[in-house]
Amino acid sequence: MVNGRFTSRADLADSMLRQLDDSRYLRKAIAVATFSVQPSVLELMRNEALRSPANG
Repeated sequence: MVNGRFTSRADLADSMLRQLDDSRYLRKAIAVATFSVQPSVLELMRNEALRSPANG
């Protein structure tokens, strides 16, 4: 169990790429969380709303 409620896109992508060469998590579920930054729900919503479509 992960006690984080936020996962940055960069951390999620890094985790997924690392799994390509690692068989420890084969047929298992993993949890990924970012602990260095913990934005509030309001901050998350604001950032997503103001993000330009080109930055995807």
